Amino acid sequence: MLSSSLLSVRIPLLVLLLAALPLSAFSERPNILWIDIDDQSPWYNVYGDKTVSTPNLDALANEGVVFESVYVANPICGPSRSAMITGVYPIRVGTHDMRAGRVPEYQIHLPEEITTVPEIIRKSGYETYNAHKDDYNFAYDRRDLYSFGNPPHPYSPGSRDEEAGKSDGKKGGGKEVSKKQLLEMGFTAEKAADMLAKLDKDKGKSTVNYKGLRGTGSWRDVKEGPFFGQMSIPGGKSVDTINEQLRSFGLEPVDPADVRVPAQYPDIPQVRQHVADHYNSVQRTDHNIGKLVQQFKDEGLWGNTVFILYSDHGSDLPRSKGYVYKEGLHVPFIIAAPGMDIIEPGRRSDLVNLMDIAATTLGLAGIATPEFMDAKDIFAKDYHREYIYSSSDRWGNVIDRTRSVMG
Repeated sequence: MLSSSLLSVRIPLLVLLLAALPLSAFSERPNILWIDIDDQSPWYNVYGDKTVSTPNLDALANEGVVFESVYVANPICGPSRSAMITGVYPIRVGTHDMRAGRVPEYQIHLPEEITTVPEIIRKSGYETYNAHKDDYNFAYDRRDLYSFGNPPHPYSPGSRDEEAGKSDGKKGGGKEVSKKQLLEMGFTAEKAADMLAKLDKDKGKSTVNYKGLRGTGSWRDVKEGPFFGQMSIPGGKSVDTINEQLRSFGLEPVDPADVRVPAQYPDIPQVRQHVADHYNSVQRTDHNIGKLVQQFKDEGLWGNTVFILYSDHGSDLPRSKGYVYKEGLHVPFIIAAPGMDIIEPGRRSDLVNLMDIAATTLGLAGIATPEFMDAKDIFAKDYHREYIYSSSDRWGNVIDRTRSVMG
């Protein structure tokens, strides 16, 4: 039995030892936010491209890790997101043909043993939501994946249950929705960008809620426990008409005469304009990242949220989106955990498959990588990829069964 004098020595010593441990050893699990930027190549300052200024992306990158050699499993949005949300190659589960599940006889169901990241992380105690970025290319019930924010959502593949947002992987059962109605309802990236422009004109009177458009999910709905959220910031889609929007942000559109035309393209006015448009998309993305970061700081979430920023595939230039060339596969990928010591800031040049976002997200939440996943935790000590395998199959009216190996 310990004497009272020995106890009096050991208790203060224990207190000192506890105080010396890093805060993260006792803090709650972090919030985790996926920031999806559609159709954008890594034309950022942090990737060595100085054509346009990206101060907000630079600042976010300085808080975390910039991954220099990240390639997608598929250069089309639906199959690429299928890989990210399951951690499984699309060709393994039949999600490789873009939006084939919209046709009833080709409805795609995942094998029973495969579960999505939101389902796994939700069962561990996280609250989950998706602010307008799913399109996973298979049939699913949003109520299984997300804790809240499941209204009818006509812009995602498959119809949605009128009451609870159920996707049956096909079109039937819902209302026909026109493009005009979609814009009015605010379900597109272009509409989100318009909202941001209007908010900039009304400085100080309103703050955009980046966690959801039209009730599709918000961190403000989280009742208890950490959250895993998914959101979209406008990227490289439909950027040929955003010059006035950029000016409303106080930014100057890129002059096509000032861009460097990649060697694989002819140096003609149309190509120069297309390249300039993509740089303009990068400027818009940087502006919106700045607004997002400021919101998190203002609302006290900056120091306990892991930000995972990526693009689903490369730009929409020729030989890029849809093609298994480097331009279509190479994407920006930044993971930042400001105020936390769970990752060490810096740069990594080793090969990474964007699909690894699945296992990495689970790892950040303290969850082991499931056996069914092809994804790997990029922060694991034994992480290594000798090669990156990618595929492209049917998208739109194009059928191009191609495979590539990066190494």
